[in-house]
Amino acid sequence: MNSFGIVDLLFVLGISQGVFLAITLSLIHNKNKPANKVLSFILLIASLMLVGRIFYPRFSGPLFSRIAGFVDTLIFVFGPLFYTYIRRLTFYESPNYKIPWYHFIPAFVHIVFFSWTLFYTTEEFKILVGQGTLNFIYFIVETVGLISNLVYMIKSYHLLRIYKTAEKANLSYSQKVQTFLKFFLFGISIFLMLWVISYANYFMRFKELRFISYHLIWMTIPIFIYIVGFFSLKQPEIFRVPLIKKKEAQKGRLNGEELEILKKNLEDLMVRKKIYLNNELTLKDLSEELNTSTNVS
Repeated sequence: MNSFGIVDLLFVLGISQGVFLAITLSLIHNKNKPANKVLSFILLIASLMLVGRIFYPRFSGPLFSRIAGFVDTLIFVFGPLFYTYIRRLTFYESPNYKIPWYHFIPAFVHIVFFSWTLFYTTEEFKILVGQGTLNFIYFIVETVGLISNLVYMIKSYHLLRIYKTAEKANLSYSQKVQTFLKFFLFGISIFLMLWVISYANYFMRFKELRFISYHLIWMTIPIFIYIVGFFSLKQPEIFRVPLIKKKEAQKGRLNGEELEILKKNLEDLMVRKKIYLNNELTLKDLSEELNTSTNVS
């Protein structure tokens, strides 16, 4: 069994800090509460991953490998969650924004696959691992997980740019939340950059940056937890701005000639059919009589 070292101590501190901050943020009652709920979940996920990292070198085996396979599902959940957190923190939407269910399809597929492996006995699973049968599956899982998180990172930076524009349109001053989100996204960007390099080193046999490994990624997680938690606890209530939506289709406007024709037709209906006497007349009925649309001005 591996001895308990300085790196493990860093992980333990990260776990305790993450759990503490997750509980504290969920209990804070302010306008940031909907966003803080998501952040609390993110911190708990990070803490759970650190727990797995501590136990993995000490209890590695078929059973633990199966458990670790299910825990890896979290890499497909992290991206949608930090995007949701940023959106809830900065934009006012009623009801609070909830990311559509289909964003979690990769996580569901991952759970289904590793549930299928439970049908194998321990000995059969050992043979699969020993023969390298699952290596391609692990490659696909990590590739999809990495690409997924990179996509949500790009979406989050785009969301921040939208927020800057909306804030200028709605407020006469700049809130500190922009600085916090820059730190937040920068921290995740560093994490993903290390992941990309480690991925290339492992699967593509790059040796130029072999000093950057998965171990370094794990060491950045406790630091990320501390920085995010520290800023979140100091974050004042944020004035959230409305999300800029696509402009609604403008009502069709009539030119002068069309307007005159419409007026004449309306006068004719008033005199000839006396439509004003129909108490059940609706706008739709009137538009049909005039052979025009209800969406004009």
